[in-house]
Amino acid sequence: MVDYNKLRMKFPSKSKKKGRNSAAIKAIAREFEMKKAELGLDAPIVKRGFPYYMAIIIGLLVVGGLVGTAISKNGGIDIAGKNREKAVKSIKALAVALGRYRYHTGKFPTTDEGLEHLASKSVTLRGWNGPYVRKVNLDPWKHEYEYVYNGESKPPTLYSRGPDGAAGTTDDIIADPSDYDLAFRDTSWTKEWVPMHLRDIVVAQDENHKRQLEEELRQILHPEIPVEGDVLLDGGWEFRREDAPDSQWTKTRVPHDWTVSRGFETSGRGRYRRLIEIPSKASGKRMALRFASVAGAPTVYFNGVKLYSCGYGAGSFEVDVSGMAVFAVPNILEVEIDAPPPADGQAPGAGISGNVTLSIEDATDRIVDGTLKVDTLELGDDIAKMRISYDTPSGAVTNCFDISWPRVWTCDRPFLYKGYLCGRMHQYAVRTLSFDAGACRLNGEPLELRGVDFSTDMGPLGSAWCEYVARRRLQAMKDMGANAVYFTGARPAADLLRLCDEMGFVVSPSPFGVEAFDHPRRRDASADVFSTGGDGLCDIAAYPKEAWHVRRARWNADAPAVLLPHWNWPDGSTAHVLCAARADAAELFVNGESAGSKDIPPSVGAAGWDIPFEAGELKAILYSGGEYAGETTLTTAGKPFRIKLVPEKQALADGETTFILVQAVDSEGNVNPVACADVSFSVEGPGEIVAAGNGAPEQGRFFDSKEPCPLYGGSCFVLARRTGGSGLPVVLTATSPQVRQAVLSVPRR
Repeated sequence: MVDYNKLRMKFPSKSKKKGRNSAAIKAIAREFEMKKAELGLDAPIVKRGFPYYMAIIIGLLVVGGLVGTAISKNGGIDIAGKNREKAVKSIKALAVALGRYRYHTGKFPTTDEGLEHLASKSVTLRGWNGPYVRKVNLDPWKHEYEYVYNGESKPPTLYSRGPDGAAGTTDDIIADPSDYDLAFRDTSWTKEWVPMHLRDIVVAQDENHKRQLEEELRQILHPEIPVEGDVLLDGGWEFRREDAPDSQWTKTRVPHDWTVSRGFETSGRGRYRRLIEIPSKASGKRMALRFASVAGAPTVYFNGVKLYSCGYGAGSFEVDVSGMAVFAVPNILEVEIDAPPPADGQAPGAGISGNVTLSIEDATDRIVDGTLKVDTLELGDDIAKMRISYDTPSGAVTNCFDISWPRVWTCDRPFLYKGYLCGRMHQYAVRTLSFDAGACRLNGEPLELRGVDFSTDMGPLGSAWCEYVARRRLQAMKDMGANAVYFTGARPAADLLRLCDEMGFVVSPSPFGVEAFDHPRRRDASADVFSTGGDGLCDIAAYPKEAWHVRRARWNADAPAVLLPHWNWPDGSTAHVLCAARADAAELFVNGESAGSKDIPPSVGAAGWDIPFEAGELKAILYSGGEYAGETTLTTAGKPFRIKLVPEKQALADGETTFILVQAVDSEGNVNPVACADVSFSVEGPGEIVAAGNGAPEQGRFFDSKEPCPLYGGSCFVLARRTGGSGLPVVLTATSPQVRQAVLSVPRR
């Protein structure tokens, strides 16, 4: 039973004001009216009693047994026998609920609805575990938390139902300690048996439930391959360089690039291996390993037999393992990659750089990889005539179909249709694209190609595919105003081409050197190409350079004016200043004194001045058509005072990655662009630093190095990943000599 005396002492009233007792009694009366309604008597009138909650708790516990009698006599309400006992017990339970609510949340209910909910719960005075506070907070998926009763001698375990909203499944997790205190840490018998490398902690309620969950966990740790479908083989890999001892296999995940830790020095050979267990029911199906991309020359072995080999830059390929697979015992997959130094024009990197999947399909009813094609034959406002074609093991298939009132794909509105073929989802665009006499036409309309020569690498990750990094780099080009890309170095992976379709980029198979552009451009030619879009416009982390701002002023109609590069120079020096803007002209001012006006040619997008440096404010006033069109300023930053951390994502899901910009700022928060201190990083919680760098043209360090990272242009970056394992936030600390450190806490999403 609940020890009410201890509970009363735990929540004492601190009020000494006169008249408080009468207010408490009135509040008690209101709560009792609500309990009467629960017993089927009168309807309640619920009003907030927040200022009196502390007194209510004491009053309820001390005089709760008397209130029923007092109100019954004074109000003429007859409550006798079991009804009175229930009412008194219910009022006591309400006091306990209020106390527990405050104990767990640090506050009383702030709304009448919250109090009404507490009062309406059925009463069970068993130990200190009960149903009273189930709805005080919701988990990240907006589900209720649940209790696991561990006996009266142990505190209960509070857990979340997880993403699926169903209690007792493998995604159930312990509540975040930031929401509930340490009394609710897992002290049940389930604590030790759950593998700690799982992202979440599973809670069982009894031995039978435990056995069920153990089976589900076994499926998670050692998943059975389905009879049909695709299985992503991202975990469970081991890697060893050829020059390392045979015992030095390290656990890893793919996509992977082993050269990131070696300064992109790519010569050498590496070997990957993994076990795959296939159920006997898959016998008779076609089984193929699909590699999205490989950096280097791959050789694939399955159960010790060499099945595939290709030269450097294999791109995507598949390996049929149907005749080699064994069932009910693990199969051994090994991939050897020979990575000589890349030839001119090839992107650096070495490893299994893309996703690897095992596809199990019907041997006859399937699409031969790489043969699916969707064409728009005719395109009108009210109908689009389409043709889909692909090869199967039994022959070619061609089907025609119509789409009424089609949503056409454009660079600004890249709509994609989705459909299923042979059990797989595919997406396609309704559009027409042609090059005629030096002009590009999209859906029959002229399109000015604003193209960039784009590298296929993933910046500080090397060649290892990461959708977040790839999307971010393409988005930088999109924000600049680009609508077309050409990929240098290596054949783009299918996932990268998919992103281009989703984000509205026209992809050229050559550096905009299709036949129409092989000749001098005509007057109506519609291509404006900027080379080295990955490096010349942005740094390795896709942060913009000066050329990006100048190009944006030409290509993006919404581009704001900007002064470049900064206004922190040595005293007595002459500085070159650029104003990139969509305007006819700009007048430059240094601390209020004019430094002259310059025209801004539309074909250039910027104007420049060479002026003596003078600390203070630099301002450019813009003019279009002779009228004022806006202004922009730069201010001289003071000495570095502290480190500032700016995350691109405010919360991270398990496995999710984010860039964090690291800046040296003065006491007023202005970035000091010439700060050159080293910054050291450490991480706490369920996270890791994937890479750190500064965007310098020649960084001269490895991106996963634990050494301090030097600032370049007053900043550097960290690429961090949430690994999972608990609900705690990922905490990044950045320290640098003679300036204040910065601590960033990124919560779980």
